[in-house]
Amino acid sequence: MKLSQLGEKRIVEALARGLYASSSLSIPAGLDDAAAIRHKDSELVITSDIMFAPTHFPLMMPPEAIGRKVAVANLSDLAAMGAEPLALLVAFGLPPAMEFEFARRISSGIDSACREHGCSFAGGDTKKADILTLCGSALGVCSGEKEMLRRSNARPGDVLCVTGNLGDAYCGCQILLGKAKGEMDGKAKERLISAFTNPRARLKEGRALAKLRSGIAAMDITDGLFASALELMNASGCGFKFESKKLPFSAEAKKFAHLQQHASPVRLLEWGEDYELLVSLRKKDFGKAKKAVEAAGGKLVAIGETVKDKRIFLDDEPVDVHSYDAFLS
Repeated sequence: MKLSQLGEKRIVEALARGLYASSSLSIPAGLDDAAAIRHKDSELVITSDIMFAPTHFPLMMPPEAIGRKVAVANLSDLAAMGAEPLALLVAFGLPPAMEFEFARRISSGIDSACREHGCSFAGGDTKKADILTLCGSALGVCSGEKEMLRRSNARPGDVLCVTGNLGDAYCGCQILLGKAKGEMDGKAKERLISAFTNPRARLKEGRALAKLRSGIAAMDITDGLFASALELMNASGCGFKFESKKLPFSAEAKKFAHLQQHASPVRLLEWGEDYELLVSLRKKDFGKAKKAVEAAGGKLVAIGETVKDKRIFLDDEPVDVHSYDAFLS
């Protein structure tokens, strides 16, 4: 069977099945946004993410933004686990015809993102490649298992939350690619493009939630809200009901959606690149969690609840979940 017949999720499940794991591996491959290794009284959280041009980096994307994206993609996985970032490694696959200055600016973008997020850029590797290829590996730490945010922690009756606006990055990507319809204000365009080219990992928010040690479930929304909810559903064994009136969309995203399809921005939820966290936590803990995240400089917006029925709902209607899959596209 060809990989194009399986799709990314099934490929990952199959490749991760039955891998060797010593007793120190507390979270093995494929179960969460990152794996974890028990070390003394701490949990070392490790993740890796690979990206290619032009699939992940549109041709008009500045090299600094390319570097930032690969850094944030890896750091966001640490945020989804509630880990404190320690170091980032990046392996560069570079076409020989690339100008050195372009490669230097990619590295500068990685370094800038690491400085901003308080994570050491510890080097990596460099090899010749046919297309620009960047593979990051990030290392973080949690103070014990109870501090980690796990996909499997969601329970029926939980409050569903997100840490910020949804859909802005997709809108910005479409504008950058020249695929947007209609006229938008120049500043509005800039804000949406910035959401795509200048993303932030929600590390402070993840740490604030992790320190509560309240059995919180989380993952980052890189493949769209519904696709991320499906991952949480499969890990936790319960469903999720979102309320459309509570979903946080910026005024710019609403305007963009109207210009493209004369519709609500809900369609934007099928896309990713937001790097916000989707969080499921107990109702009794919502107040203190919101205060903790706000004290860290972020926000926590309630958008629904966790239900027993193992399905994804928008209001009271089941959602047919779609997300991007490079192997099936």
